[in-house]
Amino acid sequence: MFVRTLILAAGTLGVLPLRSALAQAYDSTVFAALTWREIGIFRGGRSVAVAGSAARPNEYWFGTVGGGVFKTTDGGNTWLPVTDKYFGGTVGAIGVSESNPDIVYVGTGEFPIRGNVSHGDGPKNSDLVYVAAQGHAFGPNPERGVYKTTDGGKTWTKVLFRNDSTGAADLALDPANPDVLYAGFWQVVRRPWILVSGGAGGGLFKSSDAGAHWTELTKNPGLPTGLWGNIGIAVSPAKPARVWALIEADSGGVYRSDDSGSTWKHVNSDHKLRERAWYYSKVFADPKDSNTVWAVNTNLYKSTDAGTTFRRVIDPHGDNHDLWIAPNDPARLIEANDGGPNVSFNGGKTWTDQDVATAQFYHVETTNHFPYRVCGAQQDNSGVCGPSRWPAGIDRGPVVRRCWRIGLYRGPTRQPRHHLRRRQFRLPRTAGPQDRHLPVHQSLAR
Repeated sequence: MFVRTLILAAGTLGVLPLRSALAQAYDSTVFAALTWREIGIFRGGRSVAVAGSAARPNEYWFGTVGGGVFKTTDGGNTWLPVTDKYFGGTVGAIGVSESNPDIVYVGTGEFPIRGNVSHGDGPKNSDLVYVAAQGHAFGPNPERGVYKTTDGGKTWTKVLFRNDSTGAADLALDPANPDVLYAGFWQVVRRPWILVSGGAGGGLFKSSDAGAHWTELTKNPGLPTGLWGNIGIAVSPAKPARVWALIEADSGGVYRSDDSGSTWKHVNSDHKLRERAWYYSKVFADPKDSNTVWAVNTNLYKSTDAGTTFRRVIDPHGDNHDLWIAPNDPARLIEANDGGPNVSFNGGKTWTDQDVATAQFYHVETTNHFPYRVCGAQQDNSGVCGPSRWPAGIDRGPVVRRCWRIGLYRGPTRQPRHHLRRRQFRLPRTAGPQDRHLPVHQSLAR
């Protein structure tokens, strides 16, 4: 059974007409013999969706923010794209059927609605699926709410709708009773210059009859008063009456219920779990231990005292978005962050490398050298420059990275942590015609 979020967005592309003389002079045969080739870099990029198989310990999936879905069958050592012949674009959710791991559901569109958010292209019963649909992020729309299919996605029914400005942020099922669902609703709008998170439409809901009827829990004892923003929900498979909610609010943080949502206790208000709440706010319950719960934020965190305290778990990259825990083995994990996917077989003590070529680039430029060089700026990582003709791409050649603060070009070594957090290197956007050390234009995005 698959529950996660879809973002659907609509947009138009305006193209300025070329001058007629240029249009008439264009010879379409000039580029006919050219073919695409991958030149790198062989470094992971931002991912917000991962999943795995309980039955197949070495099989995992992750969604990119521009390149579709990748799959590994060797525990994360190698990854291959599996959706190129079918669809591409940004992937916001992946669900693998527990009864038949050959059945995989993919939700396109990106849940973390950052300024460069990209739209989508459209447990015993794998035909039964629930979807939390946020709708497109840029204004009122009727696509928001919770949807249900009982025929494997052929037809869908909207089973819960709040209003056209409030979408479903998260869904959680009771593992002991799949008729019981919890849904978090989030009123949010993204403008090019601002994001407004929170509103009267936000809240928490519960169904005990497979989505046919819903009861609002927002005002139940112990939950925060006032406006709510983003919400993440997790139900403990080891103790289904225990529910966690990570709520964006003035008195937000981690809330826990031990009676299936009737009453709640505010157990943690740490700022580290509430940073950029609109971007993160996700919690994940351990399948075997009712006192263990995970949370993702700029770092990855784990609690072993039912959410009262959280400690950091070191992982390969910051800005963490999704986590999948094998239901039959809590030591087996796959996590998605701005560096791509990383797999662990020992509960997060060690992780696989992030060397899959899915880097998200803000800009790309070529120089006038011969052979020409390719330069680009990776989201939440460094800028890179390298030869276009190196046999295995720019990541196998003399790659250089320029540090914006000190003006030095670096080799392909990991930069200090303070350079990676909330900074995307965008230089050189335009390179000097001859001097590789002379960027003509440079900018820094936060």
